[in-house]
Amino acid sequence: MLALTLALATLQGSHHPLHPARAQLVLEVPDVTSLLSAYDRAPLVALMRDETARAAFARFGEQMSFDASAGLRPLLELAGLPPTTGTDELLAMARRAERFSLSVSTREERANELRESFERAVRTQLEILDIEDAIAIRYDSALPSRLEEVPLPDALRTDEWGNPYQLARTSTGSLRIFSFGADGASGGNGESADIDAELDQERWIEKELERRRAILVAIDFTSEALATTSLQELMEAVGGDTTDRTRTVEFAGANAVWSSFTTRKPAESEGWSLRAGARVLLGFGASRVEDIVARLADPARSLATDARWNAMQSALGAPSGVVVAQGVLDTDVLASLLADSIDLFSAPDALARLAPQTTAFRMQLVGERFHTDLWRPEPSDGSWLGALGIARPDAATLELVPADAAGVLATRIDVARLERQFRARAGLDETAAARLAELEQKHGFDLSKDVFGNLAGGMSLHVMPLNSIGLPNIVAMFELRDAAAFERGMKALATAFAEQPGQTMKLKSSRYRDAAMWTIETESSGASPIPLDISPTIAIAGGRAILATTALFAKREVKRVLGDEPKNAEPLAKFASVPADATLVGAMDWRAMVDSLYTTLRGAAALAGGFADLPIDLGALSAALPEKPEVFTRFFAPTTMWGRPVEQGFHVHLEASFGPETWISLAALGTSVVTSMSERSNEGGEAPVEPASAPGAAELELTKQALDRVATRLFVFQLDQGAYPEALAALTLPTESYPQGYLDGEPLPKDGWGRDLHYRREGDGHRLWSAGADGVDGTTDDVQQF
Repeated sequence: MLALTLALATLQGSHHPLHPARAQLVLEVPDVTSLLSAYDRAPLVALMRDETARAAFARFGEQMSFDASAGLRPLLELAGLPPTTGTDELLAMARRAERFSLSVSTREERANELRESFERAVRTQLEILDIEDAIAIRYDSALPSRLEEVPLPDALRTDEWGNPYQLARTSTGSLRIFSFGADGASGGNGESADIDAELDQERWIEKELERRRAILVAIDFTSEALATTSLQELMEAVGGDTTDRTRTVEFAGANAVWSSFTTRKPAESEGWSLRAGARVLLGFGASRVEDIVARLADPARSLATDARWNAMQSALGAPSGVVVAQGVLDTDVLASLLADSIDLFSAPDALARLAPQTTAFRMQLVGERFHTDLWRPEPSDGSWLGALGIARPDAATLELVPADAAGVLATRIDVARLERQFRARAGLDETAAARLAELEQKHGFDLSKDVFGNLAGGMSLHVMPLNSIGLPNIVAMFELRDAAAFERGMKALATAFAEQPGQTMKLKSSRYRDAAMWTIETESSGASPIPLDISPTIAIAGGRAILATTALFAKREVKRVLGDEPKNAEPLAKFASVPADATLVGAMDWRAMVDSLYTTLRGAAALAGGFADLPIDLGALSAALPEKPEVFTRFFAPTTMWGRPVEQGFHVHLEASFGPETWISLAALGTSVVTSMSERSNEGGEAPVEPASAPGAAELELTKQALDRVATRLFVFQLDQGAYPEALAALTLPTESYPQGYLDGEPLPKDGWGRDLHYRREGDGHRLWSAGADGVDGTTDDVQQF
């Protein structure tokens, strides 16, 4: 207890001496007071203070009959706070704190403890397998009753801890060879767990990492009284029982109080708390107070002297605004703990899939903008990231990006590294590589020379504004050295691909406006009634390889690239403020992305007004919403991004109008809307009993299917032509994109009663319906499509 008392004398100032070096996650808010003051300038705060926006939210809430604060309740409960806690109360609670930090680490009592434990467990499993093999060779039917009867080498008599192996018969009469583990007793965890031939290495690692996970939270309050009150309120909120589990330490006339507790909400867990003056520490999982004492006594074991942490923070540079949060996410720590074991034993896929990733981050509020900086160490050759950002993109790379694109990303790539990654991810072992060489010789192509060798390095990716419900138009373009040679290589590759047995995908070749195209089709492609399936398509046009998410999007890009639209006259205008040494540039105009979608959805809601099967009146909801989305979106400026190589790593910088409060607010709003609709659906008490099939049910179902099919093809027509048709007959006419028409040569479907469907174009949208069973338009049995 004396050591604890002495340690508490140093519990002041920075939190870094408290947290362990090499933690997998460190998160800190270094100045809560300044942060809350700066938040007055945040875009979301400005939006919520705007009278026009507040009035629009109020009308929306009235139509939906929901309490906006209701969406916060699940988040409050998760944080252990009363569900009735209001916004003012939350702000008041936040203003009690001056500094906050959190770390998540894997606790080891000695260096390499976890790795050594795993190696011993696996070696024990391998020895058990050797014992079983020895028994299988020597005994046919009369199995031994004791291991002493089996002639074995001395090395197989005892396990890794010097304890004798055990033999037992199972309920089926077979033998089970096992070890009691490090403690020599049945049961236990980690090294003390029983081990047999069926040891699940992946599960062993998962359980051991969970058992060793240590979580430490540190909070500095503005006063000792507030620290005491806040800790008491937290214990009450989570149902923490500290009865008979509290100790008090006297130091310089002040009390330092340590307690252990068991939480009941939101889940049961064990933890401890330590309050020293205005500072509160909370520990969960494998976290121990004695570990903090050791770190305070030996700073080399703490975050304060962690060279990795200090190097990362240095790479991000000095803050230029008020820091919202900063920290490190480092899965490389977990990977390195067991790296040698993975190489030695070809250990579990879960560890092999745990790609080392180290990222330092800092978000700060500079005026009205959130600036986020990310730093990652120099990528290994096994990382896709290493192929990006090797040089600054030029005007030629960006000139074919549409001027009205909502989002764009551009860089120059390391083609050689990209090819190595492709071959590694494709699983090209020696056998597969030999097979590829045979195919190259047979079909007269060279993957390295014809395909990868013709990539010039320039790459751009753009996304167009959302004009309707469905996938956005996402397109990547790669500059080519020799488009004709690249096409020959792709043709041969497609032929070789088609010859491979057991393929679940097909590479469909086609041409559009003299541009070669290849579409990857799976068994599920086109199965959905809504055009959301992804069918990646590669096209070659304008000296570019075009990769789009669907064949339709690829055709639209081919038309544009071949001159249907002028080139972007100022391709670098969006990046005027980007540093000259940036090798990765990007921008996203969220306002442009959602404005057109908002208008489309609002119009659709108006057409769907009064639909009986919905718990809300969509027509009234549409009328309640502002006609123009600018009421909400005018507060949010485009996001800009750039990246550049720095010493021993890569630095990415983003400037946006969105901070963490935006995502919390959207989550709360979404939860409130869903809750409101659910409650309105259940009004009236008990759930209704499903009625028996009514007369005409089959015809109604056929009508809905016909409406859905036509609506889908209208969607495709609008994407291809830029507007809905004047009449449904246009769906049957051939076009360049669809030689058999948009219905693939089939006639227009009729409703379930054999009558034509009704259609009318209305502004930028349309209306589609059936006259129903009576065949009379405008009566109550009309069937609408929305």
